Amino acid sequence: FKILEIIQDGISNKVFRDVDPRQVLLSIIAINLFYFLGKPMAQAMLELNNEDEERFLTERKESVIDLFLYGLVERNEE
Repeated sequence: FKILEIIQDGISNKVFRDVDPRQVLLSIIAINLFYFLGKPMAQAMLELNNEDEERFLTERKESVIDLFLYGLVERNEE
């Protein structure tokens, strides 16, 4: 999969921490699928209605990207 190559290249170039690319790929898939597979439960837990969904999904995209970038980026230990 291309995403595995991207993650491995990022590790090799010290952009990403030394992580297992397969675990990262699985996490990316899971974090994105959960909302859609568990939509009724997610809507109930988060008190979302259909009118809120478009805004929520836009925020979700930003949140997932933020979580993965700052969870993968090499930490500066200064």
